[in-house]
Amino acid sequence: MEVDAHVAVAMEVPAVVELAREGRRAIEDARGAALWLFGEAPPEPLDDTYRGFVEDPAHCAVVVGTVDDTIVGLLTVVARAVPGGRAADVAEVYVIEGARGVGVGEVMMRVALDWAAAHEMVALTGRALPGDRAAKNFFERHGLVARSIEVYRSLDPS
Repeated sequence: MEVDAHVAVAMEVPAVVELAREGRRAIEDARGAALWLFGEAPPEPLDDTYRGFVEDPAHCAVVVGTVDDTIVGLLTVVARAVPGGRAADVAEVYVIEGARGVGVGEVMMRVALDWAAAHEMVALTGRALPGDRAAKNFFERHGLVARSIEVYRSLDPS
């Protein structure tokens, strides 16, 4: 089994969009997912969004993870302003269930870090939904630590 990753190219956008949709379905009932989907997730229409990401390599990188040349993972980074320059913000990361635990996320993160360094980013940022220990551990393995905790309480009486 060969695990690899690379920055996606235009012809891979349909596979990327399908993975992004699958990732959204996988978290739809998770705490915090509705807020992430509403305000932070790469927006619909996903075909246009990911095509734009792929066509803007100075601002975005869509990293795909593969097992034996089959795309099984997605990690999207988008440049954003932070004190001291620009940060590569991990907008989303998803690996299909059957390909987890074999290093796909690790190789995608290495590609994302290389992209960030090549584009002179000063930091890497990301987020994990509440209770998503796997995502938190993934980020921590790559040296990312919590710098803020967002809290939320619904005021809807129903």
